[in-house]
Amino acid sequence: MKEYTVEVFTNMPLDELLHEASRMRNEQSGNEIEFCAIVNAKSGRCAMDCRFCAQSVHHGTNVESYPLLDADALVSETQKRWNRGIHRIGWVTSGCSATDDEITQIADAALRCRGGRLCVSLGQLDENALRRLKEAGVTRYHHNLETSEAFDPSVCSTQKWSDRLATVRRAKKIGLEVCSGGLFGLGESWQDRYDLAMVLQEIGVDSVPINFLNPIPGTPLAGRPRLSVEEGLRILAMYRILLTKATIRICGGRPTTFGDRQSEILRSGVNAIMTGDYLTTGGISPENDLRMIQENGFRTSGALGAANHFTQEELKEALRAIESTISKCEKVQPKLKSGTSQLTLLRRRIEAFRIAVALIERELNSNTTPSESADHAVAGTKVCPSSHAET
Repeated sequence: MKEYTVEVFTNMPLDELLHEASRMRNEQSGNEIEFCAIVNAKSGRCAMDCRFCAQSVHHGTNVESYPLLDADALVSETQKRWNRGIHRIGWVTSGCSATDDEITQIADAALRCRGGRLCVSLGQLDENALRRLKEAGVTRYHHNLETSEAFDPSVCSTQKWSDRLATVRRAKKIGLEVCSGGLFGLGESWQDRYDLAMVLQEIGVDSVPINFLNPIPGTPLAGRPRLSVEEGLRILAMYRILLTKATIRICGGRPTTFGDRQSEILRSGVNAIMTGDYLTTGGISPENDLRMIQENGFRTSGALGAANHFTQEELKEALRAIESTISKCEKVQPKLKSGTSQLTLLRRRIEAFRIAVALIERELNSNTTPSESADHAVAGTKVCPSSHAET
């Protein structure tokens, strides 16, 4: 592998750097861009003092606060996003770590969402809690390191960077996929950015969320200047080049950092986008994001992108086949004993089939174009400290 130093990423002409990053992305995933969205499962009242976070009790931001959503609400919010064709969904909670009762509640909800790509972001957890989540059907654990170990004391004083790293390693150890990245524009140096990338490379994380600071009034970093588009592109390209096997996922701060130059992120080597809203700031609708990538020669998996490749008759035929399968499953259901694993599995399959029905019906009944429905953003969140995107 070619040796890349910090100076390569700061001194190489931007067009040349972006060309190299795009080449690497094309070798890894071609023209496929994955979409994901998040659910604000528990908001506000975080005891950590992360200087960027609107949810910290240490800062006067007056964000909405509420306890963990119950299982019905989590399943409902997840299905809403699945129904919009976004197949990777993350549940995010505020605070340093989820309690044992919260883990139980989240695991119960996850059991009802098997069949989809489910990610959770619940803070610093021990191995037992992570195993419970995996057994319930969670496929990926998200926990950002945020910045380098050297710069971290300038960002947060109420938790140790080494503790966050230990959680990431535990999740990887038990076989969960791991999503871990950083927040940029905090005042860190290029060396800090490089050092964080090297740690993530050594761990072998599966997905790297790249967030850009959107300074929130009331937080200590409210006065920080936003990064330029060019600097943001260099950061994205750096992470693509240094983490060749990982998914590079652009998340929070995208609307404010890139403004009306959103399509330029596709030159940087990213192959995943968090779509929809964040917690206290607005995002970009899935319809607008889909249109952007398609206009630039990219596509996405899942119903959001795939529906465009099927005729109305093909969708109707698929709908009839799935409804017939559901009917057969429902006839078998009364014959199985209550509490058996066979009955539980059958119910999960029925629920998964019904999600597929909802996705197809949405396409068949839709009378709007992507541009007409662009104002309907998917609700999502980021929380401190185990965040998906900026607050």
